[in-house]
Formats: sequence, structure tokens, C-alpha cells
Amino acid sequence: MSNLSLKEFYELTEEEKHERYKELSNHDKFLVRISMDSGVEVIGHEEVTKEEKEWANSLLKQIEEQEKNKK
Repeated sequence: MSNLSLKEFYELTEEEKHERYKELSNHDKFLVRISMDSGVEVIGHEEVTKEEKEWANSLLKQIEEQEKNKK
């Protein structure tokens, strides 16, 4: 297994990158992973009302109680 440099890796085609990724050092693999586009797009933010938070907490408590009763 050759020791592919990060610079050499980024000069490869996408297909070659898939094939030769394993030749990178663990640190360089990490750098590649954190630099990848996640493909996620944030499209907005909406505030949660107090009532919605209370409802969610109530539901969570019900689920926790059901789990506790199963044991």
C-alpha cells in the first residue's frame, strides 16, 4: 500500500478518490471526511412555542415511563 499524500489525493478524479482513499494516512482520511460537502441545506428556522415544548416534554416523560414499566 503506497502512502498517498493529501495533495495527490485531491488531484485525482472522483472515481480514483473512491479507489485510493484507503491509501491515505488516518489523519488525512479525517481531513477528507470533514471537508466533504454534507449535502444538507438549511432552509429556515422556526421558533418552538412554550406549548409545543411542554407537549414534547410530556410525550418524552410518557415514553420514559413506558420504558421503565417494561423492565
